[in-house]
Amino acid sequence: MDTDDYDASLTEAFGKELQNDLIPQFENAYHTYASSTSEEDLIASRDHRIFLGFSMGAVTTWYRMMDSMRYFRYYVPFSGSLYWGNRTTVAQYGRDNPTWTAQLLENAIIAQGYTADDFYVLTLTGTKDFAYRTVKMQIDDMKQHPDIFHYDSDEVEGNFTLLLAANEEHDYYAKRLYIFNSLPILSQMIAKRDALSSLIHD
Repeated sequence: MDTDDYDASLTEAFGKELQNDLIPQFENAYHTYASSTSEEDLIASRDHRIFLGFSMGAVTTWYRMMDSMRYFRYYVPFSGSLYWGNRTTVAQYGRDNPTWTAQLLENAIIAQGYTADDFYVLTLTGTKDFAYRTVKMQIDDMKQHPDIFHYDSDEVEGNFTLLLAANEEHDYYAKRLYIFNSLPILSQMIAKRDALSSLIHD
């Protein structure tokens, strides 16, 4: 269904469909790290689940941090920010007000019972992408909330990172480039966490 706001109103509501329908079906159809599709096993396997999206999919990714953290540790928004989100939220806080996105995320993370140690955000965009300004604005706002958001280049020292692609625009090629470069980074992070977990439990 198309809407007159580039589906911004749908990005927030997608969490219910994701949690109630898509995740159980996917985990039941494929061999994954979840032992079963029970709520307990889906939550237990969150360290092996990534939510990723480009453009309005990136907006959807930010919203999943706000309602689906029990299922996902890793969030990868490409070229999109919460400033593009639900028109009610944007109208409440202001599209060009740079100071509300981090607090909104922080409140939602804490409300779900999670802390700064429970997630990693890898954000990518291009320097010639029209999303660059608002993406950087949100990242800069997050840097002002160090109790929950720790900016660094890897998961050892931080829990969120912004990578910039020189001269890339808001297009299919850039999206493919970001996927190609981000998945190996996340795979290494997951492997490190698995190795550490194995040492702790041995």
